[in-house]
Amino acid sequence: MGNFWGKFWNLIVELRRRILHSAIVLILTTTLGLVFYEPLFAFFMRPIIRANEHFKTDEDLRKLQTDAGMNPDKNVIQLQETKPLALMIILMKAAFWVGLIVTAPYVLYHAWALLAPVFHQKTAGFIKMILVGGVLFFIGGAALCYFLIFPFTLDFLVWLNISLKVLTRYASSEYISLLVTFMLIFGLVFELPVIAAVLARIGLLSPRLVTKYWRFITFGIFVLGVIVSPSADLISYLMMCGVLLMLYIISIGVVYIFYSGRRGAEAETDDAGDAGDNPQNPIEPQ
Repeated sequence: MGNFWGKFWNLIVELRRRILHSAIVLILTTTLGLVFYEPLFAFFMRPIIRANEHFKTDEDLRKLQTDAGMNPDKNVIQLQETKPLALMIILMKAAFWVGLIVTAPYVLYHAWALLAPVFHQKTAGFIKMILVGGVLFFIGGAALCYFLIFPFTLDFLVWLNISLKVLTRYASSEYISLLVTFMLIFGLVFELPVIAAVLARIGLLSPRLVTKYWRFITFGIFVLGVIVSPSADLISYLMMCGVLLMLYIISIGVVYIFYSGRRGAEAETDDAGDAGDNPQNPIEPQ
């Protein structure tokens, strides 16, 4: 009994040490984000700069602005701020999220180092793969949003404003908050294949289940798109549904792989059990 409590206490001490180290790294990366606020602000401004250049160089869009009584040589999107602390607060939040994303691999390393000795070798390998895959899929979803989905959505919103002869003026804090929300939501949505892998590995999701009820799943995707879409416009909704459908197709392949791997692992376990129950002498009697 004393040995159990000794191991338990050592685990608590080790957990405390790793949490403390992770918190220190998070504070340092967040502080760096605040110190280098100008590159961070430029990162957020890139979609607006791209949109302004696009509306200045595209002949059809220039004509649309001229017909609306606007000067096509001026920036079509202009930022303003009416609250004294709004921009500073949103930059602090953005620095925290950047710090959290940068620190995530370090935190996952410590989580893995703490939990790996508890699991069987094959299970530990699966968990390690899931942790790494979760980070990569999140970064992939956020990057897809930043470089493709958000710029396309921004172009549509500005085009709609010009068509209605409305000037496009955004509060900088609200714009940055919207961009961060877009990236976080798409990053989280990209975790669906990782979740599917876990459910398939533990037997809660099978290839037959994800293919037999594809009609209901597709309907559910369009309903889910309404809930998780970061903006109320039609373009954002359709692009979110398209991403969800793509992830559903990827998840089908993931389920096939990990469900088959689960059955193979169970078969190996059964064979090992049979061998243990019926040991054979490798030396045959003469």
